[in-house]
Amino acid sequence: MYRLRAHIIKPGLFTTIQDEGRYDHMEIGIPIGGAMDKEAMFMANRLVENPDHTPVLEFTMKGPLIRFEGSGMIALAGAPFKVTLNGESIDFYENHEIQDGDLLEIKEALTGCRGYMSIKGDWQDQPWLGSYSCPSIYMNDFGLETHLKSGRVIEATTSNIVPKTSIPAHKRPFFSDCTIIRTVTSPDFEMFDAELIEEFYESVFTISNDTNRMGCRLHQNLKSYRQQVELLSTGIVPGTIQITNSGQPLILTADAQTTGGYPRIANIIAEDLSLVGQLRPKAQVKFNLVGLETN
Repeated sequence: MYRLRAHIIKPGLFTTIQDEGRYDHMEIGIPIGGAMDKEAMFMANRLVENPDHTPVLEFTMKGPLIRFEGSGMIALAGAPFKVTLNGESIDFYENHEIQDGDLLEIKEALTGCRGYMSIKGDWQDQPWLGSYSCPSIYMNDFGLETHLKSGRVIEATTSNIVPKTSIPAHKRPFFSDCTIIRTVTSPDFEMFDAELIEEFYESVFTISNDTNRMGCRLHQNLKSYRQQVELLSTGIVPGTIQITNSGQPLILTADAQTTGGYPRIANIIAEDLSLVGQLRPKAQVKFNLVGLETN
């Protein structure tokens, strides 16, 4: 039996435990949550032969410093970060065997925004409402862990170590200066006139500094936007794009609230939600309208 404990020495900028999220509690106002880039999470888990739903560490812009106790195996995926194991550089999209006393330092992201670390085996943490994901910061009034802090210990056990392997370069994600994201029409699409819709789909937007796991605000306001009549709060999901009263587009992400009153111009297709999870401040994004059969 292999037992690996990851001691969080420094948590980095914003490091959380994530999995696929909790889908069965939106009716009581609890966000889905889960990994912002689920494709990267799946890759990290598959490198150590974990099931896709196994929890991982998600780190944002600057990763944690971790000291390991025991032995086991980890893998890294997602946006490329500067990372060293005992002072030596190691690569993303490969698995790595870990020995007692090893020190892993995940520094800043080179491109993209979020990275993921899997630990082979069964995690010994306790799920909350069927998920290991750290709850949204909305839930901090309940005393729940919304992000990792120094001193936190994560433990996983497994009966075997898998062979050294990596994901081929052509199967790894590519990060560009401008990300094109596919959308379908939303329930409120017909509320917007043709001029506004044309402006939205022809514009190149910049991600603002006001971006987190709840949503991404875009810098540019739509000049042709005219405030709509006040709407009743309606259901929203990760990937919904709302237009605020000032004409500013807002992409809702994993930890977004479950209802909202701003009109919804579009919804990002499921296959492109992982791209949204890698948008950092000052990155550029352009939207493309596709048919429902694409999703």
